[in-house]
Order: sequence, then C-alpha cells, then structure tokens
Amino acid sequence: NGFAGVEYQAISFMFSQFDIEQPSVPFLNPEFSNPLFLKLFCEGLYRKKIRKIPEGYGGISSVIDYFVESINEKLSHPSQFNFPNDQNLVKKVIDEIIIFKLDKKLDNIDYENAYRIADEILSKYSNNKRFLDSLISEGLFSKNLIWNKENEHKEIVYLTYERFDDHLTASYLLKEYFDDNPNFLFSTGGPLGRYVEKCYQYQGLLEAFSIQLPEKIGFELYELVDDNLKGKPCIVNSFIDSLIWRKTNTIEEKTKSYINKYVFADENYFDRLIQTVYSVALEPKHFYNVNLLHNYLM
Repeated sequence: NGFAGVEYQAISFMFSQFDIEQPSVPFLNPEFSNPLFLKLFCEGLYRKKIRKIPEGYGGISSVIDYFVESINEKLSHPSQFNFPNDQNLVKKVIDEIIIFKLDKKLDNIDYENAYRIADEILSKYSNNKRFLDSLISEGLFSKNLIWNKENEHKEIVYLTYERFDDHLTASYLLKEYFDDNPNFLFSTGGPLGRYVEKCYQYQGLLEAFSIQLPEKIGFELYELVDDNLKGKPCIVNSFIDSLIWRKTNTIEEKTKSYINKYVFADENYFDRLIQTVYSVALEPKHFYNVNLLHNYLM
C-alpha cells in the first residue's frame, strides 16, 4: 500500500530531503502514496533546481518533463557524455525505444537492442559509449531478466515507472499523427482507433490520451471516439481519472455535459467521480474543486 494513510508525513519528509518548500495544503492526489512516484517527482524538481511546487504541478506531463530534462541536463555535461543539452538525447532514446516496441508490438525491449539504439543516437554527438547503462543508473530505465517457455532467460529494459511509459507513448503517438484530422484519430479505422477498440488492454494509455489531448489540441478523448463508444467503461473511467492529473486550465465547462450524461448514469462512475473531486478539492484553480462540490451538494 506504499504511503497510503501517511501521505502527508511522507511528502513532508521527502520534500525536506530534497530542499523543496513544504506545500501549504496537503496533496490529496493518490499517486503521492506511491513511493516511486514521490521519489521521481522530488528528484525531477530538485535536478531542475525548482524549490517550490510550480502552479499546476498536478499536470503529470510537466512532472515527466522535469524528470527527463533533468537527466538530459546532467548527462550532457562535459564530464559525462558531452553532448548539446538542447538536443535532448534522452528524449530521443525514449522515442526510439517506444517506436521499436510499437513496431514489434512488445511491452518491453531486450537489452541488446536498447543498448544499440541508445549508442547510435549518442554517436552523432559523442565518442562515448554505454549511454543506456547511465540511463538505467539515473533511474529512468530498469533492467531485468525474464524467462521463456524453454526456461531460457534474456535481459529486458523498460521505463521504470509504468505511468511514465504510458504518457511518453501517448505523447509520441499524438506527435506522430498530429497532422491527421483530429476527429478521425480515434474513430473505428482511424490511426489510433485500435487503442479504443481493445481499450481494456490499454487503460493506462487511454488515461494518458485523456490528459494530453486537451493539453495539445483542445479536444477531450470522448469527443473523438465513435458515439456508440462514448459511454464505454474504459472511456468513462479514463476521463474521470484524468481529472486529477491534468493541467487545471484544460478542464472546461463542456465536461459537465459529459458527466451529466454518462457519469451520473452509473452509480460506480458517480462514486469514482466523487472520490476524484475529493482529491482535487483544495486546488484553487481546478474546475471541479470544493466550490463546485459545495454548489452541487447545496
């Protein structure tokens, strides 16, 4: 259960260790009960020399950017791999590994191919080697062993934090198909339609889309799927869960119509929404904060 039940104490302790200003109100976001997330969150801010939680910290896209950019900044230093910081080779390695996994329809990548990808990208700017091993040492990737049916093992590499994998994959896919007609992106037969059709395999990815689509193109995911799929459980749940993690300026009045029609139609969805509203209640600029809850209850 991680830090469940003692989130405030855990956050206070970790912030003090990383010299980050204590929050003025408790963070109710359930992700902060995950020790790995809290560690990566603090490391990302610390490495970027940010000592105060920035406005809209809840946008997970920003958290990931802080973390990746901080690693890139460290490894680009002349004493490390000596490449131009503005080239963001760390992000390029991530993108190429994501492309490899998508092309091969894999959940992870073998160490040998990941090593080759990382050093090929680095070789354009530096004569150093073993870039992947440094990314593993920095905590961005993890290395592990898996066994096949013949009891043979191989080393695999994957992004340490699964939610980061979902968001970085979603970011790549949206960038890849950004020029396509948005209204067709997630339709049946559209370039990203398969993630909706087989949505139970891609719940984390759909939540990432629900967060990033409003940030990047101003559309909600439910607006881009076929009408008969708008009330599908994985679409409704991904919308509700996204409300905790989105930048507050991406949540608009129009979302109330979707809630009234699809979320209030089911008791389980309603309960899930209320739990989400509790989590964002103390965020002054969040559309679904305590003011809206109060007005609704009255």
